[in-house]
Amino acid sequence: MKTDLELYETLSEAINGLFYQTELDYPFEVFIWENTKETAIDKTEILKRTKGSPEDNIEEFDFNHLFSTPTMEQDWHTSEDKERVARFRNLVKVLKENLTDIKVFRRGRIYIDVYITGKAPSGNIAGISTKQMQT
Repeated sequence: MKTDLELYETLSEAINGLFYQTELDYPFEVFIWENTKETAIDKTEILKRTKGSPEDNIEEFDFNHLFSTPTMEQDWHTSEDKERVARFRNLVKVLKENLTDIKVFRRGRIYIDVYITGKAPSGNIAGISTKQMQT
């Protein structure tokens, strides 16, 4: 069983140099929320842990849909694009291998905070976050 530190290192390696591409490109960040072994992963907990407000627009989002575009290789892709697709596929694999009960939450309307969460082997809530811009 991986410790939280080992999980942090594994996730950090998987996101190193990756950017989520929307209208602006944003990096990913790893998080592990301690003392959350008995805590459900839901909108309320996400708002609490991210210092959000109950009035914030927050929605649960489909994990596979979030990564559908960055993991899809296209005929017109350059070798650099193909390498990025491979890295995103690896990130999805790493997340699925190391987290259970994976859920994605999006908070905001134009500048959107994205939290890809799950339960770590320790039972704590862990995952990665990024931002999207949608106008």
